[in-house]
Amino acid sequence: MTEDFDLFDKDFENESKEQKEREKHQEKQYEKFKGLGVEGIQNINPVWATGKFMDQNMMNRLEPNGSYAHIQVSTIGLIEEVDFGELNPKILFSGDMASDMRFVTTLDRWEGGLPVDPPELGIDINNGKINFKVSDGRHRAILAFHLGEDCIPVYVHKSNIEHIKILVKTC
Repeated sequence: MTEDFDLFDKDFENESKEQKEREKHQEKQYEKFKGLGVEGIQNINPVWATGKFMDQNMMNRLEPNGSYAHIQVSTIGLIEEVDFGELNPKILFSGDMASDMRFVTTLDRWEGGLPVDPPELGIDINNGKINFKVSDGRHRAILAFHLGEDCIPVYVHKSNIEHIKILVKTC
């Protein structure tokens, strides 16, 4: 007895083929970008989902009269001030495939002229000391640094802007 299995009109066979094609593409891009090294990817220009690309922003859109803003900050200043956790901002491809593929995905989009959301920057104030944290977009910030970007947009709560300006130059 054979029946077509159709769950909510999904074509799982084609979806599986598309997923395999995406994975194959990503593996090729990984080998390409890793082989090029930092010098070889310098001609890729970051495209951020801000300004004219705001309609393509997935996670940190600005709302009219909202509490958040996009501001431009010094990439080097950001790299120097943020604790990137297990990521070493001086190393692009570490060999940790899950981490490396985040760089690859962003490079692939930028190479195709597609925008990505800017990193989300927050602060913690402990005992009067301001500490930065990137709650989303650590790999994007590191990648922009390796591409030689002087400034990048970050998504911040408006109440944090003055604190951010104390430690990182705005552009």
